[in-house]
Amino acid sequence: MIAKQSEIVLSLLRCLLLVFLGISNVSQLVAQDRTILIRNGRVMDGSGNPWFTADVLIRGGQIEAVGNLEDAAADEVIDATGLYVTPGFIDTHSHSGPGLATPGLSHGEPLLAMGLTTVFVNPDGGGPTDISQQGTSLVEDGLGVNVAQMVPHGSLRRSVMGEEEREATPAELERMKRMVVAGMEEGAWGLSSGTYYVPGNYAPPEELEELAKEVAPYGGVYQSHHRDESTYSVGLIASVEEVINVGRVAGIPTILTHVKALGPEVWGYGPAIVQRVEQ
Repeated sequence: MIAKQSEIVLSLLRCLLLVFLGISNVSQLVAQDRTILIRNGRVMDGSGNPWFTADVLIRGGQIEAVGNLEDAAADEVIDATGLYVTPGFIDTHSHSGPGLATPGLSHGEPLLAMGLTTVFVNPDGGGPTDISQQGTSLVEDGLGVNVAQMVPHGSLRRSVMGEEEREATPAELERMKRMVVAGMEEGAWGLSSGTYYVPGNYAPPEELEELAKEVAPYGGVYQSHHRDESTYSVGLIASVEEVINVGRVAGIPTILTHVKALGPEVWGYGPAIVQRVEQ
């Protein structure tokens, strides 16, 4: 029974990967007029409304009808009774980049099995600085999920000034800015940082603000593993506020990753973190 349900879930997710997120490599595998009918699923449309029972008819990778489709026929019929039919989930902090670039793993079935159809790679300020080259290697075998690449701050800093524990000079900062712009021009979705790690933790907030500003004209986002999860340096609350302020100064959406209180010294800080984010 478990194996059967897993097979159904994978089939559903492959369909919804095509329907809701439209990744080109996978959609090429679907005949233009091929039809798939998902019956009796609990449809959650992503709007925030409660789920409702309905059938979903897909033709050529596009949703054609949703509702009571009792008389509809299709090339493939999936019985989704008792299962949820949703848009694919988005993982905004994924370390799956190297795996997806590995022959035989690019279809990402473990990701699909969890409902993930889009992943943001190069998190924590780590990963390749050549966004174009990474993109080429990712699509060589045909991707099974959507991939949003981030420009990794830590890798940029390392390539410009090694792991020196100091502020960047104006010339070094300009080089990093140009690399951010190049990455965005090559298709990146934003800037990631890991100020918890070397060499990102050597960068002052002002450096991150200046680099994040380069992302704004492209409609990009800022994503950060913040500087302190406990009481190691600036403190948990201050590190959360730093990330929020970088996004505010740059005028871009911000993703705060690894929101946690590490150790008894900061237990109970969860509500305070949520309050800072909501403000």
